[in-house]
This record gives sequence, C-alpha cells and structure tokens, in this order.
Amino acid sequence: MRELQIVQICSSCDRIVEVHDYHIGQLDVTLIFENAAGGDLYHIINDSEFNLPFTVVQSAVLQLLRAVSFLHMRSVVHLDIKVYLSVKI
Repeated sequence: MRELQIVQICSSCDRIVEVHDYHIGQLDVTLIFENAAGGDLYHIINDSEFNLPFTVVQSAVLQLLRAVSFLHMRSVVHLDIKVYLSVKI
C-alpha cells in the first residue's frame, strides 16, 4: 500500500512524526503515530497566552519547510497541509 511506502520513506526524517505500528484491514489502514506530547503546532500557536517570539515562529516554519522539502525530494506530495494558521507574533 502506498501509505506504508510513504511511512517507510518518512522514517528517516527527524522532523516527521514517527509511526510506531499499523494495521491493514479489509477496507482501511490504521496508522499508530508517536505521541506529540507538546500538542500540535496549531494549538501551540493559537492557545498561547503570549505572542510567540519571532525566532520561535521562524524555527517552526523552517522545520515545516524542511519536512516538506524532504518529502518532495523523494517524490512525495503532502495533500493536506493546513494554511489557515493565524500566527501571532
């Protein structure tokens, strides 16, 4: 399955959440990801009581771009990147 091939490709990138296990059913594939203990970027940015320093936002964006670049260099296109984040600087 294509999803499992992509998981194998992503396993060598430290900027992409790791898949610990998977299950292939008759109609679906279930992927079990590592726990992102700090939460997702959307909630970190939007739930913050304070404006995030520019350097923190810059670092997060650079990491995202590096992860997407990693995928693109391996002919993988991410079709569900959310662009609606309202970054508070």
